Amino acid sequence: MSERHRYRARYVIPVDRPPLENATLEIEGERIVAIHDHHDPRAIDLGNVALIPGLVNAHVHLEFSDLDTPIVPPQPFTQWLRGVMHSRSSRTASIEETLKRGIREVITQGTAVIGEVATHGWSAQAVADENTTVSPLHIVAFRELLTLSQDRIPAQLNVLEQHLHDCKSFASIRSAVSPHAPYSVHPELFSAAVNTAKQDNLPLAIHLAETSAELELMRTGTGEFREFLGELGVWQDDVFESPRTPLDYLKAMSELDRGLIIHGNYLTETDIQYLAAHQNLTVIYCPRTHAYFGHSPHPWKRLLNDSVAVALGTDGRSSNPNLSVWEELRFLYIHHPDVPPATILQLGTINGAKALGIERDYGTITPGKKASIAVIELPKETTRSPEALLFDPVSRMRGMLSSYAS
Repeated sequence: MSERHRYRARYVIPVDRPPLENATLEIEGERIVAIHDHHDPRAIDLGNVALIPGLVNAHVHLEFSDLDTPIVPPQPFTQWLRGVMHSRSSRTASIEETLKRGIREVITQGTAVIGEVATHGWSAQAVADENTTVSPLHIVAFRELLTLSQDRIPAQLNVLEQHLHDCKSFASIRSAVSPHAPYSVHPELFSAAVNTAKQDNLPLAIHLAETSAELELMRTGTGEFREFLGELGVWQDDVFESPRTPLDYLKAMSELDRGLIIHGNYLTETDIQYLAAHQNLTVIYCPRTHAYFGHSPHPWKRLLNDSVAVALGTDGRSSNPNLSVWEELRFLYIHHPDVPPATILQLGTINGAKALGIERDYGTITPGKKASIAVIELPKETTRSPEALLFDPVSRMRGMLSSYAS
């Protein structure tokens, strides 16, 4: 039988119920067994801190974790994509070491779960080798699929099949699939990916309604993406001869168990209404990446008001200075004081867990769930709500409880 550990904190913020003050959290093995506000002399007193669920980063690209600053210029978007391609081709660190660096970073930032995009060279073994710390991540690994050529679709599906096989060997890694975007994926490959996700009950993510240029390409087959794809020699007339909209993709994903719309910066009223009727689809908003590109205001508050599922991601260091979901939450709190801080916290915890299909184990501090707990050092103030204190400029992320208390 595992030893039971008890920790007392100024606040325990479960997310799915009101915060508890002067609370004790009891952990046995890797599971939470109790939360209460009774004095327990056996508990280790952590002091003026709040315990929150380990954060959920629903969309991240660890492959860019070797970058110290985002790729420039951010506009036009296709120029930024050229920078992404150059970064990949000129990388000096190995992809394995870059992935490990990213894992170390997200763990120190109080992250328990990531929705990672697995691209060329991504190794489940390398990720698992690094992910053996005292606070291991749960990784939902979305295998990215890319081709506009019908002839290359079988090869891409073989890549996906190998990815699904490789991930089965590791308890901390769940496989998933990500047809990249409407401008980079043949419609038949997208359909095959959706079918695989449906058959194997996998989460599926796609970058959708990310830029106005993407919408122009889908609608008319013209614009900066037409030039960009032509320069790369991958333009296919037949792929873009018929107009499409984001709604076409949403409808195809509607029968999946979990579908993730990455970014969703330019969703229309019709799109939003459809999403409101399909709670299995979640929009993954990346606040600081959105700001970096200078997009029009994101509809995330409208989405929440219409009961659309919304969660947070950091994207990668190619468009973000770091991989901290905590900083994403603080960014929203600072720039949107009209939104309750408890609602903001949900975006980086239970909402992300639901999007990735792992809410039975993560996203709230609930008996029976995994004891993946983040520690926040608080200011001494007593007038504001515990959730508001979390995002105070004086507050500090101290990482995962298992590391902090050891």
